[in-house]
Amino acid sequence: MKIRNGFVSNSSSSSFILKFNERFPDTVSIAESMLKDKYADYSYDDPNDDWWKPSMNRAFKNVERLKKEDDPYVPIYFTSCNYNTYIIPLTKNYCLIETCNNTHWIVGDDPNIQTEIPEEVLEKYPASEGYGRTENYISLGEGKNDYDESISVIYNEEFYLIEHGAILRTPTQYSTCDKCYSDVWYFGEKSYCLNCNHDTFVRGLKLKKIKNAFIPNK
Repeated sequence: MKIRNGFVSNSSSSSFILKFNERFPDTVSIAESMLKDKYADYSYDDPNDDWWKPSMNRAFKNVERLKKEDDPYVPIYFTSCNYNTYIIPLTKNYCLIETCNNTHWIVGDDPNIQTEIPEEVLEKYPASEGYGRTENYISLGEGKNDYDESISVIYNEEFYLIEHGAILRTPTQYSTCDKCYSDVWYFGEKSYCLNCNHDTFVRGLKLKKIKNAFIPNK
């Protein structure tokens, strides 16, 4: 996965700010809708093309688990096409969705998508920039990464990886696996590529008995 650190007009990345509403009152409802859109792209009718079904079943099982936790602001991550998906609560009323535009997300058609960054968000993240409905860059602050670029709000934050059922932390800035260029995540102080180190990571979850990961209140 690649993550846009600035505005890239010809990329397949997409980011937009959604105001929580009756249809999407929390991050879990957003994730559930987007997961349905994601798996709807797969070959449900082909019995020989079902590699994705275990991941799908885990994801929706964990959706139900999150509903019971009743935390409307839990940050959520799941894999999607060229750019994976981050659902990030920004304030009490607004949420940032970083994703890929290769899938038609029903949530992206919601009339509560903001055409400009709301004042409430800018008060909390004053260095942020954005344009239109499809690109918003929410910056953590005035800090810069090694390339003198603003650091995105997705970095150094905990997310619930809904297809794994665990909470992991992103790096402090853009970082990918040296072998396969997939996401790098931190579990405790140890880093993992969930592609190359997937089996090791899953065994670690079982040994630590954290399949039912506690979702902390934000």
